[in-house]
Amino acid sequence: MYVDQNHFTYVLPKDLVTPEFLREGALLWRYDGQQEFDVSEAPRRQTVTMREPEYVLTGIEFDPEAYLGVGLMGRLDEYGRRWVLDSADLDVLRDLVEAYDEDVRSKYEVREDGVEKGVGIEYNDAAGEEYYGIPTSWDYIDCPGTDFHFEHNGNGFLTKSPDPLNDLSMLVVGNGASGTLVGADRVLTAAHTVTTTQGWLKPVAEMAPYCTLENLGENLSLGSPWCYYIQNVYPSSGWNGFQEDANDTNFDGVDEDYAVVDIAGAPGSVLGTMPMSQASDSTISSFPDRHRGIPDYTRACLLNQVSDDALTYDDSNNGFHIFQASGTIQSTPTGIVNYDTSTATGCSGGPHYYCPNGNCSLGAFITGIQSTADICSNPPCTSGYVSGVKVRPIREWVISRL
Repeated sequence: MYVDQNHFTYVLPKDLVTPEFLREGALLWRYDGQQEFDVSEAPRRQTVTMREPEYVLTGIEFDPEAYLGVGLMGRLDEYGRRWVLDSADLDVLRDLVEAYDEDVRSKYEVREDGVEKGVGIEYNDAAGEEYYGIPTSWDYIDCPGTDFHFEHNGNGFLTKSPDPLNDLSMLVVGNGASGTLVGADRVLTAAHTVTTTQGWLKPVAEMAPYCTLENLGENLSLGSPWCYYIQNVYPSSGWNGFQEDANDTNFDGVDEDYAVVDIAGAPGSVLGTMPMSQASDSTISSFPDRHRGIPDYTRACLLNQVSDDALTYDDSNNGFHIFQASGTIQSTPTGIVNYDTSTATGCSGGPHYYCPNGNCSLGAFITGIQSTADICSNPPCTSGYVSGVKVRPIREWVISRL
């Protein structure tokens, strides 16, 4: 149903029963009406302004309601229904966190050193400072162009061979971006991949399904593609789409650029999941950063700066290329990790991760979610950094949505 020429809402099916409240694990959601969607055209290439926050909440111990987003819209389903988080059972959530940790310990042979629980809040010495970047999903890049690959340290490359570092079966692609399976039916990605360049949430029913790495032409022996439709989207509690808030006092920054996506089916129970790191900044900074993503081919941007190869598509094998890169952590500001690692457009939402003993097949832990690349005057950007939300502070928030 159109509200006006640029906005619409979904009309609910007559046989669909919508409860006033919905319980999911530790969270109680309250139905808040139908979400309004924007269909007006907006320019693709967006250089965004971000502002350093005064503080970042890092867990439920300081202000659990603010951390979890109680009272805020935090769930959008395939019928366009808005759900506001009404309350949270902290005892149940603590049990879920403990169960998650035990599951990680049982699945992986290596353990993280330097685990840092924190006190629930980190204050920011650089509060108020502004910085700029380009979100690295296809929605934000004007295509065709030459600025879609950000080669910071010379070691980013594309491959159609199996990942030499570890089995990344939990890597997925959809909506012009990447993501990681962190639960049986949950994908961790960047919030800007589920919102438009104007900050509006995308209609769930019209989002492209997430497809897993195995069926993207890398392994043709698996036959039919394994793709999974999106059912619910959980954007971060404070996400406003890289826009200023109503009081013109705060731009969203990289620290807010995360979301959990609920998909139909449970591929993570078969393909595996990647655990979220809870190690300290100093611990993760002592290891090489590893980054993966699957650039989208649908924009037909085949110009590239990577080994003179088509960026995403190979007609002879009818499949996608996997972008791989490694680098180092440059800095760990409040809620953010800055890497000198290369990335490519379409890798937004893909994982940055480390392997505690160097053998990734024994255990790899997500440290950040790819969000933006810094601006340079002469792409492909041979200096600078890419940024992602730091996973340790949002870990309990994500677990509450699993």
